[in-house]
Amino acid sequence: MALIELNNVTFCREGRTILNDISIEIQPGIVTAIMGSSGSGKSTLLNLMTGRLQPTKGTVRLFGNPITQQSLRYSSAIWKRIGFLFQSAALFNDLTVLENIQFSVA
Repeated sequence: MALIELNNVTFCREGRTILNDISIEIQPGIVTAIMGSSGSGKSTLLNLMTGRLQPTKGTVRLFGNPITQQSLRYSSAIWKRIGFLFQSAALFNDLTVLENIQFSVA
């Protein structure tokens, strides 16, 4: 079972298509990098994967469960299980790499 699965996901904002018909599976134990030029939709894709944004079309599943229209309580529990790092990382300079990874906002 995939940890994260997007099936035919499209995301539009203000009449503009940001992502169109994206399908991807993130498997357990596999490190996955999402790379692309500025403005190519990387952050949007990550926000869709974590339920912070809802797709215009398609489905997103986390840990086998659809995340569309889930409660805030469910989403908060999911966010505690997922970590991701944007290219302009906001790391704490006074923490080690491990401490930065382990840091969680309650």
